[in-house]
Order: sequence, then structure tokens, then C-alpha cells
Amino acid sequence: GSGTLSEIALAWQLGKPIIGLSDIDGWGEKLSGQVLDERHNQPIISAKTPDEAIQAALKLLEQPRKEPGNIDSGWINKSS
Repeated sequence: GSGTLSEIALAWQLGKPIIGLSDIDGWGEKLSGQVLDERHNQPIISAKTPDEAIQAALKLLEQPRKEPGNIDSGWINKSS
């Protein structure tokens, strides 16, 4: 519902990667694979099942963390 949409918007504004469940009715289904606006060029990651979402999240954790600015640049971590 609107709570999920708010969480997606906040994560997008913070440059966090977002994983949407594409086979479950709701915002995840509607927005999976979409780029929301010009601030980031990385689309919302699409996962068909919760297990796929977990695997996608684990894959994201394996990527190097970089300074903020774009979802493509990785997660925010000022200590590295």
C-alpha cells in the first residue's frame, strides 16, 4: 500500500538498491524493472519470489561499497 510506496521513495532518494517482488500484487509488481526518475539510472531489481529477492540482496552485499551519488555506485558507507 502507501507505506510500501513511501519506503520505496525514501530508499530511491537515498540511493539505496531496491528489490521488488514482481509476481506479487502491489507496488513491487508495478515498479519492478522500472527507473523511477532521472536521479538514478539503475532500475528497481525484479525478483519473482522471496527467495530470489534474498539471493539478489546477497549479491548486492558482495559488491564493493562506494560513496553516495547514484545507485550504480553502490551502498553508502562513509567509513571505507
